Amino acid sequence: MPAVFQRQDTEIGGVFSSDRAKLTFAANVSGVLVQSLNFNYQQQVTRLYEIGVNPASNRTSVYYVGGRTQGTGQMNRVIGPGATIQAMYAQYGDVCKAKKNNLLLSLSEIDCSPGGASKNMSYNLKGCVLIQVGVSLNSQDMVINEQCQLMFSGCDYEPAN
Repeated sequence: MPAVFQRQDTEIGGVFSSDRAKLTFAANVSGVLVQSLNFNYQQQVTRLYEIGVNPASNRTSVYYVGGRTQGTGQMNRVIGPGATIQAMYAQYGDVCKAKKNNLLLSLSEIDCSPGGASKNMSYNLKGCVLIQVGVSLNSQDMVINEQCQLMFSGCDYEPAN
């Protein structure tokens, strides 16, 4: 049967759903009304060049030196009940509690192909601390929004099983 638009025929390569994503905070923080989460995790890599040329290859050697890792993130949320705000600031705003401050982003059942096995994956941001908080208000909807900047020391990834 000919294609309607006479284009290259395609096939479904896979089907997945992200509506079962869950963001989990430290034990005493819940109901945080997060609207978006962005995070970056990076490693420092220094490039070293050797002066001179290797006579065997007639090329200069380059070396990579792996350094420390670090992460930053931004979370946008709606300001909700006062107890939620207080719990969030008390836990994540206290640098002394950083060792217990993880954020777990987990996705469950991401493969919804017919007959596909349930697949779960997650990112665990370790040692999170709030480093900046901003608040905005729009007269149109009167929803108070908060932008939180955070830093973290490590990131574990659990691939889809």
